This record gives sequence, C-alpha cells and structure tokens, in this order.
Amino acid sequence: MAGAAFIGGEIYFARKQGKVVGVAAWYPPGRAAYDSEEAKTEVMQPFLDAHPQELKEWQLTVFRPGYSKLTDESFGSGYKLGSYHLQAIAVLPEYQGKGISRQLIEHVKDTIAHPHGIPVCLEATSQRNADIYSRIGFRHVGQGTFEGAASVGGKFTFYCMVSEPGRSG
Repeated sequence: MAGAAFIGGEIYFARKQGKVVGVAAWYPPGRAAYDSEEAKTEVMQPFLDAHPQELKEWQLTVFRPGYSKLTDESFGSGYKLGSYHLQAIAVLPEYQGKGISRQLIEHVKDTIAHPHGIPVCLEATSQRNADIYSRIGFRHVGQGTFEGAASVGGKFTFYCMVSEPGRSG
C-alpha cells in the first residue's frame, strides 16, 4: 500500500523525538490505489507475484471486485473518488492510544479536506477502529464481510465511514 501511495497518493508521518512513530497513506480526490499503470506494474503485480496462485485469484476475483462493490454501495458511486480517502494508517504499538492516529487523520481532515469542502472517507478493519474513528467525527455508512482465501481462512469486515465538512459524527 505504501508503494502505491508514493506513486499516486500522499503519505504523512508522525514523529516523536526524531523517530517516525506513525504513518498514514491518503488518496486525494480524483486518485485511488492502483489507478495508474505505474502503480499496477511496479506495486500490485509484484505483490500478487509474491503470493501463491490461490491468493492471487482470490485477490482478483473475490476481494477486489467485492471491495469495489462494498464501497460504491456504502459511500455512493463516485463518492470515494471525490473524497480524501484514508487507505492505510499505522502507529507503532508503544505509541498507540496516545493520539497519533487522531493527529494524522485530523491534519488532512481539518486542515486540507474540510476547509475546501471535501469529504473524507475510510474503511475501518475492526469494530475497535471504527469506534475510534467515530470519536473523531466519522459516521458509519455501511459494512461488509469477506471470506478469506482457503489457505488463510477466516472472515474480515470492513466498516465504511465518512466525515463531511460542516457535519459532526
């Protein structure tokens, strides 16, 4: 995800005492992960090639189409592409619970997107994370559960959430 964001998105870092403790990968309006040939050939294809055939097929035939359908149904067709979209966020474990994610999100939401009338959207990957995003002004608009490929198994849920200018929670 980071490689694709370096090509077509924006990456923001949080630092404490000179150490990178968090990172967020965003796509501005009009851009999406893997929306260019460069991102597809330099990032997506090597990612797929590094995995067994079963996982490649699952990614291409189940996950990616299902994810696109879920986000279109939850946000509305074209909404995600017209928004700032948080693709990924990570904070070192020892810095979690200290407001780092909030700072990384609020920087884009409150100083870049919302002042220009642009909504922000994301997909949380756990109820715990969805609850955190709710506390910083996102509202739940849909969710979907995916069955993982047989070799990895399990189910995982995406919680689609938005934060719109001039609207709280």
